Amino acid sequence: MGNITVSPDGNFIAYPYSTYTGTSPGRHLAVIPAAGGPPVKLFEMPGDSWNVGPYWTPDSKVLQYLMVHDQVSNIWEQSLAGGEPRQLTRFTSGRIFDFTWSEDGKHLFLTRGSVNSDVVLLTGLH
Repeated sequence: MGNITVSPDGNFIAYPYSTYTGTSPGRHLAVIPAAGGPPVKLFEMPGDSWNVGPYWTPDSKVLQYLMVHDQVSNIWEQSLAGGEPRQLTRFTSGRIFDFTWSEDGKHLFLTRGSVNSDVVLLTGLH
């Protein structure tokens, strides 16, 4: 579902996971101590799905990830202090395939486009 990632300060590991109860999966984000032990934070994630992230901010206090809703992806972030996730980008179409920030945190770099597929039926081949 996403990456397992170590915080910049080396204290935590974050990873996304799903739970299946009934007909729809529950999507979650867990933060565990790098030294071992039970999770220190568990977050329920809104939206349809995500496939990139989480990524840590340089201060190790916030996780950022992609969320796909109605075939459109945007970057969201979740503070370890809690509270509601915050949407960072507001695209209304297309997909973000990956993203990163400049070292000074002032510029966002991302790869973005659309996902298309075609079906072709071949018959009479010998």
